Amino acid sequence: MRKLDSPTKYKIRTWIVISTYVVLLFFVLFNARYFLGAASKLLSIIRPFFVGFGIAFVLNGPMKAIESRLFIGNTSKWGEKQKRFLAMLITYALFLMIFTFVISLVLPQIVTSITILINNFPQYLESLQNTINELMNRFGISSDLVQNFLGSWEDILIKVTKLLSNALPQVMNFTKSLTTGVSNLFIGFIVSIYLLAGKKRFIQQIKKFLNAYLSELHRDRMLRLGNIAYTTFNGFISGQLLDAMIVGVLCFIGMNLMPLSDAVNPYLVLISTIIAITNIIPIFGPYIGGIPCTLIILMVDLKSAIWFVVLIVLIQTVDGNIILPKIVGDSIGLSGFWVMFAIILGGGFFGLPGMIFGIPTFAVIYKIAAIITNKRLAKKQAQKELLNKGDHTITTGE
Repeated sequence: MRKLDSPTKYKIRTWIVISTYVVLLFFVLFNARYFLGAASKLLSIIRPFFVGFGIAFVLNGPMKAIESRLFIGNTSKWGEKQKRFLAMLITYALFLMIFTFVISLVLPQIVTSITILINNFPQYLESLQNTINELMNRFGISSDLVQNFLGSWEDILIKVTKLLSNALPQVMNFTKSLTTGVSNLFIGFIVSIYLLAGKKRFIQQIKKFLNAYLSELHRDRMLRLGNIAYTTFNGFISGQLLDAMIVGVLCFIGMNLMPLSDAVNPYLVLISTIIAITNIIPIFGPYIGGIPCTLIILMVDLKSAIWFVVLIVLIQTVDGNIILPKIVGDSIGLSGFWVMFAIILGGGFFGLPGMIFGIPTFAVIYKIAAIITNKRLAKKQAQKELLNKGDHTITTGE
């Protein structure tokens, strides 16, 4: 029996692999509903691990900073493991203090503010209608024109009341989701402790796996890609979270210092929290948070709404030109155009999470593309210089 040569064996093996992939692809496509359900169930089960990874990722930066500053110049008494344990202990103590503060003080105030807003909404809507009518009379705007454009205020009130009455089932679903979220958060918190405590061992295991299954060239590329991704995501997420906290605090302090109406006081914490959370989204975040907060204050008092707009413009000016560049720096490496492109693209595919995480994801792709482009240009330049050198040798005969 004649033996097959190596090229023939390679072709047969290639066709077998391709045929297997095609069969598996058709099998998955014809059973897509089953696989999607199984994937959704799997993601639901391992969600606490994603939460734990997120907590560990955010806390890793502060832990490294604390660890690097512990007992500087006095390493004889404290080894690396002891310093890491103490740094992790301090980091989680600070995290729990902030989390407890938010749960015990900020969250109840937010719930109270929302309750007051819902109870007083018809009154606020009537006050807003009177304010708009007063402005229309002052500037000579026809009420019929506004009525045709916006519809009658009575219809708006009926629709809003119906919306609030239908919100009870959604509140029940939110309560159920909140219970699941608290459970995932607790498990994720435990997972994050294991991740940070054994991060050095996990990194060594990843490197060992790459060494076993990849060539040295591909291993180095993977490690470099991981380093770029970590640096970019860590700089962006940590910077945006810190910046959001600063903006929220500045908003709360500013509203207390400005001559706002006393009727706005129950909503100071709620508004500051909304401004802080939405400020995580670059460019569009201030508008996403500022517009509804302005409408809330506008329903209470017109002058207070004007003062609030002035405050937000002032805070965003200081944040965009002083605070954010100091915190985030050039960790993203994208121009304003590409940041907007990443936000729109990520938001279009994945909604609000896509608007946030689309920026560092696109930044990683952008940096990798820049590295590859620069290498290809350098290679072309080297080839061009080599050809020029060869032509010079032929011409001169040297």
